[in-house]
Amino acid sequence: MPTTYVLVDLENVQPEDLEPLRGSAYQLRVFVGSRQSTLPRKFAIALHQDADAADYIEINGHGKNALDFHIAYYLGKFAVEDPGSSFYVISKDKGFDALITHLNQSGVSCSRHENFDTLAVKSPTAATTSKATRTPAPRPDAAAPPSFDERLRASIKLLTGMKSAPPRSLKTLRSTLASKLPNGCPEPEVKRLIDALTRQGFVCAEKPRLTYEFDIATPAT
Repeated sequence: MPTTYVLVDLENVQPEDLEPLRGSAYQLRVFVGSRQSTLPRKFAIALHQDADAADYIEINGHGKNALDFHIAYYLGKFAVEDPGSSFYVISKDKGFDALITHLNQSGVSCSRHENFDTLAVKSPTAATTSKATRTPAPRPDAAAPPSFDERLRASIKLLTGMKSAPPRSLKTLRSTLASKLPNGCPEPEVKRLIDALTRQGFVCAEKPRLTYEFDIATPAT
């Protein structure tokens, strides 16, 4: 089961507590600057109570953007170690946006938020546990893979959700559909989906970079 990582720039944002994340499945990493001598009391207590899903990462040394570089490193590290996971960066620093756009174009789901309130972390089917002890929930549809029409609708929904930074090359589009569609998608089906999306005008590959017609809700099949 893919993991949702929430990475907090505590130098830039000081949340009061974890209440907006309650009842959701996540792994929280809080990045603390070397010169930060205090932490918000309620936030620190909440982290301690949710120790299985949360941890501090202290920055050794200081310098311009030192903490930001640490967050960028862990984004890449987790993306490689835990393929298919999604990432939220909690920071008011717009300097992350270029990296986040690149990650989305590479098929890694990532977005920046200035606070927890705008997150949409999915609720788990059971209580959140540490990655080491978490077991995947059974897939009720394992014996009945989705139909082509269902996958086509799911593809449009997925790409529309990436409207601000959709895949811009066929290679990235293929990897995005293969890794992020529900229940996965085999390579021959990915090619068939892209052909259908192109025929319906949702995807245009006539220019060097792919373009999209997001006003198309559900194409005919």
